[in-house]
Amino acid sequence: MQVEASRLAHPDPRLYGTDNSYILFYDETNNVRKLRLRENGLNIKKCDSFVLGGIALTPEHDELPCISGLRSTLKIPSNAPEIKLELIAKGDFEKILASPKITKFLTWLIEHKIHIHYTNLNILNWSILDIVESISAEENYLHIQEYHLELKNELYRVASANLSKFLSMLRSHQYPDLREDNTRKFLEDTYNFVVQYGPATKNPATVELEKILLSASKEITKLAFLHSDKAHELIDGFQGFFLNRIASFPNATHFFDEEKTIQEAISNFEVINNDSLVHYHFVESVQTPGVQLSDVIVGFLGKYFTFIEDTSPQKLIDLKGRLSSAQRQNIKLLRTLIARSDKISNHFIHRITTIDSNLKSDYFLFDKKLPKYVVRS
Repeated sequence: MQVEASRLAHPDPRLYGTDNSYILFYDETNNVRKLRLRENGLNIKKCDSFVLGGIALTPEHDELPCISGLRSTLKIPSNAPEIKLELIAKGDFEKILASPKITKFLTWLIEHKIHIHYTNLNILNWSILDIVESISAEENYLHIQEYHLELKNELYRVASANLSKFLSMLRSHQYPDLREDNTRKFLEDTYNFVVQYGPATKNPATVELEKILLSASKEITKLAFLHSDKAHELIDGFQGFFLNRIASFPNATHFFDEEKTIQEAISNFEVINNDSLVHYHFVESVQTPGVQLSDVIVGFLGKYFTFIEDTSPQKLIDLKGRLSSAQRQNIKLLRTLIARSDKISNHFIHRITTIDSNLKSDYFLFDKKLPKYVVRS
């Protein structure tokens, strides 16, 4: 089946650098395959951040250097067939951040003018944002599209702080397969949940979310993006994110690590851009150094974004205040890689998460000040 790239990745005038002939290598981390509601919560123990990305070669530097020297520098065992994060550093993010081998790896990328690219996805937030999206699609609520991110942020903040109760409420309504005769009751229950478990000190976005949910519970009988779905199935696969990245850089050549589930899901798709085929391939990482390097950077980023999601703002402030010199050096190197990559294309750095998470990440990496309402949350 042929699909136009513009259908999979809608043109956005704010994006730049997406039409160049890059060579993009990919790996992924925390692909849970499917996310489902169960009687006692979810089918997985923990919602770690899904990251799809890796390294990017630009037209000016489109040849990957030999990695044998890097293997030696990182002391990769001679019997190890490929470079992987677990051979460089293990443990939680704080421990990995202190690794001198991570310093050497990030420095090597920078010295060889290799960029990075990624999509970072908060899978729980992705699973519930259609509540606000569906309301904003209604004619009487089109105005909230101007601040829909703030509303989604508040809903996620309340839901994640009281997750077991929120998931139980969703399951009781067969979410995301909402019947028309149950839609108002679902919206009413969501409103009551936000009122009951919302922050004691309400910011304007919290107040507006309550107002919108209450109004919608009295007026809306069908949610545009939450019907005719499979009950209790929050995410049925991650193939859409692979296709989106292929379509987002239609003149690039894409090399993905072999992943049978994804390969089968998109095997029938031919992505077309201006009558030309967009080239993407699934390759064996052992034979593809670019994918091996992508394993390391994506594994590192997966640890980082999960750390950001799981760490409260105040604890983040405390942790940042006592970072070791090695940890600070690696933050500086990661910041350099992200800034350089963003300069090439602002779509290399793609975050699908909440406003609060983005603010925490910008504080930790780029020293941007955290708003008071985030610190109090």
